[in-house]
Amino acid sequence: MKVNIEKIVKFFDSRFIVNLANTFSFNKERIKKDQAIKEILEDINSYFKEHYIKKFIIAEEAKLMQKYYIKKKISNLRNEKAKEEYKNMLKKLDEIENNEEVIQFLCNYYLNDMAADFNPAFLIFFREMCKFLYKEFIKNLKIIVKDETIEFIKKVQGKNPIFFLPNHISNADHIPILIGINKKKLFHPVIVAGANLYRGVSKILLPKLNVEKLRRDFITDKAKWLNNPLYKLSFVKYNNYLWSHNEPFLFYIEGGRSRDGTIGEPKYGIISEIFNFIKEKNKTSYFIPITISYTIVPEDYELYEATKGKNITDNNLLTYLTKLNKEYKKFKDSTIYVKILEPIEVKPESKVDYKDFSKNIINILRKNIIITPTYLLAKILNQNDEKEIEKLEKLYSSESKTPYTENKFKIALNIFEKRKIIEIKNNYIHIIHKGLINQYSNRIKYLT
Repeated sequence: MKVNIEKIVKFFDSRFIVNLANTFSFNKERIKKDQAIKEILEDINSYFKEHYIKKFIIAEEAKLMQKYYIKKKISNLRNEKAKEEYKNMLKKLDEIENNEEVIQFLCNYYLNDMAADFNPAFLIFFREMCKFLYKEFIKNLKIIVKDETIEFIKKVQGKNPIFFLPNHISNADHIPILIGINKKKLFHPVIVAGANLYRGVSKILLPKLNVEKLRRDFITDKAKWLNNPLYKLSFVKYNNYLWSHNEPFLFYIEGGRSRDGTIGEPKYGIISEIFNFIKEKNKTSYFIPITISYTIVPEDYELYEATKGKNITDNNLLTYLTKLNKEYKKFKDSTIYVKILEPIEVKPESKVDYKDFSKNIINILRKNIIITPTYLLAKILNQNDEKEIEKLEKLYSSESKTPYTENKFKIALNIFEKRKIIEIKNNYIHIIHKGLINQYSNRIKYLT
């Protein structure tokens, strides 16, 4: 399959095909990877001319970190070809003594590793492929948004920086979100995704779908990649380049997926850089909160295991999509809800603190989660000792105040029973997996 994907990507990378998409599609090739990297490296070079003393310390620190990482990869890898690539890189680093060359070499390596390589023609192909291969998943997608919100976003996209801020449940979240964005004829954004998703064919697919890779794991035994000063500088400079060119940008303000079902507290790294950018570049920007809710959470069992310390970062994107499609095929109603909320404007002269702003975004997400039938049933099961089906159904009906849950008690019951979260005996519900009931209930914890 990898060879076939490589051939398909190569076909869509031809200038003729890309130019066709640029001519006829509303999504166009707005930023070229090679040109972006060239300009960013020039910017980094200028930065160190102004910060001459820093250059020596940063170059040596980054070089030591990178060499440590490479040596560890060489000792752990079984693939001889990959080992050889790392050995060549180590040899090159050992040969470089000039700090300017170290900076250029490593920043070039980091930028090529992280940068998206968007292909609008491949996006069209991938979208159609999803409709065919993952039709159960696609048909269960419901987009909720006001017409005036879409019209406003269309008016400012390409003219101002736009930041999409969804809550984070599954490694597959960006697929329903991006399908929703594309359905509404909005520009396809750059998406920040963890390096753990770059496995198998996903390594080939994701850059072409405008995904930016962020390494969040450890580069040494004690330091993470973003503690490497040149890696962090490359990440900041690349993002600033995107924002300066008004490239729409999507990231998860919580950072990683919620393990216990609640919408977590914000991570401030990217948002603080955005606020610095707005002031330094004098650019009015727009933040668009997005909520995603699943009737069946794709990784519910895995997320529960993660609360006990299990590593759940080993699957790739297509694995999640295949799992979603297979699971959703079993049930009559397994709707995914994507709700696009009103944009929030931030001007350069704004006095708002980025931490307060981030907390406000989290509160907006918490208050706008769509209540699915499974979320509501889990909440009722958690709040009531009574487990007789007839009485629980009456409680469900009394709390069901939206069309998304109305008359769907049996749908939720069926999902929980077939997925072995509950067991039904003699018209009574017996909870098998209390952890999963808590997880589903927690997804609407902050709604009154």
